[in-house]
Amino acid sequence: MATLGPLIRILKPPARPLEVPVDDVWWAALSRALGVPLPADWKTFVQTYGTGSIARFITIANPFSEIDPYLPWLTSVIAADKNSMVVNGKGVAGGLPPFPASEGLLPFGRWSDWAVLYFHMRGAPDAWPIVFASVHGDYQATFEVPLSTFLDQVLRGKLRDPAFGVEYPRSERAKFTSGGTR
Repeated sequence: MATLGPLIRILKPPARPLEVPVDDVWWAALSRALGVPLPADWKTFVQTYGTGSIARFITIANPFSEIDPYLPWLTSVIAADKNSMVVNGKGVAGGLPPFPASEGLLPFGRWSDWAVLYFHMRGAPDAWPIVFASVHGDYQATFEVPLSTFLDQVLRGKLRDPAFGVEYPRSERAKFTSGGTR
């Protein structure tokens, strides 16, 4: 299993994370159902933190959550992304196609209620870039780092982007809160 590196030092995991998958069999089944291998640090994040949010601001989806179900959310994001392609002809993040298209965007998290975090399924899963895209399709940014590095750098203020605004969580306020976020 991947390591979360420095992230775990600034974002303390809960003593008893909620809805943690029992073993790798769950991830293997999800990977088969989606038809793609999945990034190791997403798996490690969910295994370590479970269901919840960072500073009640950033939510990394737990595909096994009953509190915050992933598959209905995934389906609704993909439908909205496909609709965006029909309406404006561009799609999400500068024209990248939604999952399950080859080299498409796989939603895996939310930034408050106004942006979606995607994996750009390009290359090996552990090297998939993170794409930050507003739900209105008016802004997107790509970060060529794995999930754990993205979160660590955002919380430390080392990864900056105008879309993050001034209210995004910083390491001094970073706290993982277990439970549902919708």
